[in-house]
Amino acid sequence: MDGLISLRQCLGGAGYSAWSGLPGRVLFYAQFCTVEGDNTVMAEQAASHLFGQARKALDGEEVMDKPFNYLKEARSFAA
Repeated sequence: MDGLISLRQCLGGAGYSAWSGLPGRVLFYAQFCTVEGDNTVMAEQAASHLFGQARKALDGEEVMDKPFNYLKEARSFAA
């Protein structure tokens, strides 16, 4: 995306015209920067939730996600 913006600016006014073909490419590639950022945030939120559930299960608290119920017994596994 940075390269496209630099190229567009190097061409001056022609880089902003449809004749150069750059405006369409810039619009096409701009969406990928946003999607990548959204996916990163969603992954961080999911990881935070999973670690929170694991922490609750290890502390003996009730967990919402059934796959973490086995962690309530985790201390006995280490013995």
